[in-house]
Amino acid sequence: MDIISKKMYNSFSVIFTTRKTRTSNDEKVIIYVRITLNSQRVEMSTGLKIEANKWCEINKRARGSSEQSKTINSCLGDINNNIYQVYSMLVGNGNAISVYDIKKHYLGTPEKRVTLMEIFERFIAIRKDLVGIEYSHLTYRKYCTLKVHLLDFLNKKLNVQDVAVDDFKFSNLMDFEHFLRTDKGIGNNAAVKYVKYFRTVIGYALNTEMISKDPYVKYKGKIREVNRGYLTMEELSVLEAKVFSNERLEMVKDIFVFCCYTGLAYIDIKMLTIDQISMGIDGEQWVNTSRKKTGNGVNVPLLPAALRIIKKYNGHPAREIDKKVLPVLSNQKMNAYLKEIGDICGINKTLTTHLARHTFATTITLTQGISMESVSKMLGHSDIKTTQIYAKVTNQKILGEMVKLRELTTQWPDEDNSNEDSEQAPQLQKII
Repeated sequence: MDIISKKMYNSFSVIFTTRKTRTSNDEKVIIYVRITLNSQRVEMSTGLKIEANKWCEINKRARGSSEQSKTINSCLGDINNNIYQVYSMLVGNGNAISVYDIKKHYLGTPEKRVTLMEIFERFIAIRKDLVGIEYSHLTYRKYCTLKVHLLDFLNKKLNVQDVAVDDFKFSNLMDFEHFLRTDKGIGNNAAVKYVKYFRTVIGYALNTEMISKDPYVKYKGKIREVNRGYLTMEELSVLEAKVFSNERLEMVKDIFVFCCYTGLAYIDIKMLTIDQISMGIDGEQWVNTSRKKTGNGVNVPLLPAALRIIKKYNGHPAREIDKKVLPVLSNQKMNAYLKEIGDICGINKTLTTHLARHTFATTITLTQGISMESVSKMLGHSDIKTTQIYAKVTNQKILGEMVKLRELTTQWPDEDNSNEDSEQAPQLQKII
């Protein structure tokens, strides 16, 4: 059953046809009514019978002027008018309709059909109540934004305000993804994530028995690998060494550098309080908090560069009033100042708070030989596959490993010394 929008109602018709009964031996045929709406068609019996030779196939009515013919044609006229009235009423409601809707309303048995907006409104209302308990405000906002995009798609592409779930076919979901990429200018990965959020909402409807099946189970959106940026150690050193006379620029630079040495996301550094820093089992200071996005625990040792920044802001009003570790501005302002900082420092990369997190994962930890498992734990990831997205095999790491290999190869014997060569072979195999 395909969605039919008001713009597409250009071939609605009601005609009558006959069909011989399979079980009867008499000469009478049953009169059926056929409703057609564009490419959709449905038939139902009128309950009327007529002799086959008294039916006019051209006019689709009973032949002659007998009382029987007049009665049948009068009944067919009433049926025709009633179906058109149902059609006009449904179109006037502004929702997408199908021939099945017309049939059900005509027969007086219209079913309560669950709509997309009905599901979304219930889903979002529940998520709103759980903000701060089970879900972050950011996650809640994503579903609200998805609803806005979906409404825009229904209005612009289907010319409706809402639609029944069983009328919103898999092809419509694909059209919605295309709409996100084209009309909304959203990138592939973000569009795929929005559709996955959509499927989460449908999964909720399935679990709460609002619907009986998932029409979109075939969806297999593909996330494309993104070359995530990060600062090299040289670039980070340039940034650390720069001192700004402008207090705001200096403060934003410090917060960015702090994120580079801790891997904290923007919202986590913004909410970080001084009581979330404590002594670790090694006698050093650690950050002990949880990610606002996922709720996963985050435990990160404070490196000397990060500790210097914390001490620098001792006595700051943010520390005294809110117990915040650092005076973090809004994300929008932070990124605006970071762009200016990058230009001043001659760093040809877009500095953002998330770039700092990538720098921690790549330059500060993985490149220095810290294990993927440890980095994943410090970043607060639920799945190590997420950490692997951040991982970069940098030239510096390759160089360091090749230096070790070069030093090892200088100790190998000449090729003509087969005995010594065979003794050294296991050592090479172990290193590689």
